[in-house]
Amino acid sequence: MVVYELLSRNYTLLSNRNIIALLLLFTTINFADLFTTLFALNTGFYEELNLFIAFLYSKSPLLMAIYKILIPLVPFILLLKCKKVRIDDYSTPTIAEKIRTVVISSVFLAMIWSTLVYVFIVVHNFILIFETSFN
Repeated sequence: MVVYELLSRNYTLLSNRNIIALLLLFTTINFADLFTTLFALNTGFYEELNLFIAFLYSKSPLLMAIYKILIPLVPFILLLKCKKVRIDDYSTPTIAEKIRTVVISSVFLAMIWSTLVYVFIVVHNFILIFETSFN
């Protein structure tokens, strides 16, 4: 498995420090998204396009907030709990260990991409709020 070989060479990518740094960045951006969304929905600046989030908001803004904060934490808990601490250079990893390394690394990389997408969503929210407030 070429992917496993690439991911296992330098395992510092999945250090606790990197996972926690990404968690803090993601959570900060997530809060910015939550606050801009709540502000825009409460003031009527725009309508929520995500049907599930709109449904939660219609039931209770608090329910929406809890969902938007707690659910994204699940992958980070998985990363901190399940990541392999080190790879022993003297033993041959099993297929299960290789698959686990690829899956955990993929979750980490997906969270990096999710964070980048969230940045664009928050910037878009701010643009909509400022455009609407000055018209």
